[in-house]
Amino acid sequence: MIYLPEKCLRNKDDCKPLAQIESTNHKSFVCCGHSDKKSRTIKRDKFRLCWKNEYVDEIGDYDEIDLTDTLSVIAQALSIDRHIKDNKLL
Repeated sequence: MIYLPEKCLRNKDDCKPLAQIESTNHKSFVCCGHSDKKSRTIKRDKFRLCWKNEYVDEIGDYDEIDLTDTLSVIAQALSIDRHIKDNKLL
């Protein structure tokens, strides 16, 4: 069974959340869901990704390629950082 978040953490009704992580104090979160077609600038950008914390408050709409590329860059950065630490390169 797949458990979906109950609501948008921004309390908006133009996005159906698929996954989210919220801080225990409810002051920060990251969330991704399907945006309503009417709310998109680019129709194929169905994924809405939100970041919110004390310093950042961002909402962006992306397609599957955008999210996959973002994941790829993050994974590569984490891998390289780990290799740098393990090999004391910096």
